[in-house]
Amino acid sequence: VNVQVGHDSWTFKDGAPADVTCLAQTNDGFLWLGGPNGLFRFDGTRFEPFGSPFGDRLLSTDLLSLLAPPSGGLWIGYTFGGFSFLDKGRVTNYAGEPGGVNGFAQNPDGIVWAGTTSGLWRFDHSRWQRVGVEWNVPAGPVLSIGFDSDRILWALMGGFDTPNDLLYLMPGTSHFKKAGSNLSAKWFTWQPDRTVLTTPVIPGVSDSGE
Repeated sequence: VNVQVGHDSWTFKDGAPADVTCLAQTNDGFLWLGGPNGLFRFDGTRFEPFGSPFGDRLLSTDLLSLLAPPSGGLWIGYTFGGFSFLDKGRVTNYAGEPGGVNGFAQNPDGIVWAGTTSGLWRFDHSRWQRVGVEWNVPAGPVLSIGFDSDRILWALMGGFDTPNDLLYLMPGTSHFKKAGSNLSAKWFTWQPDRTVLTTPVIPGVSDSGE
């Protein structure tokens, strides 16, 4: 079977930003790129640095993560902490939440979660709240976060230079359980059979959980 794949590339000569750390595509078709040089929008032809027509400003020009909810808009997480939500040019800032935002995840009910260097956070449609011992979540950074196809929330907790724990939250519950301890991993992904794989895996160390 012959499969033809088209491929285009853009560089800084075309206006593409340097040092992109995060990407997301909003439901209006725009691709958003973030990094230490700010937020940029790509329409398939050109890149434009973000500027609100209402004069709204982001908390910082140093972005670390993005999430585009299916319902529209764009969540923005910053390297040095804080969240913003961008929708139709309007920016709502949530300052004061400490810690770099390593990633977002959203469940089908619209609840947004964030893994940060200060811990796990949850947005309940109105405000961000830190998730702690009441959810059976220990203190510490969250390196990676995401929902699998069964709506199970996974969170990899720990530092880049320390052993990490892999936690999970079943749908409809508020009590995280531990799937793995003392892992050498920094990120995770899923296999088709829903096995959770953490990466990188050091020989002799089993970094996987069900």
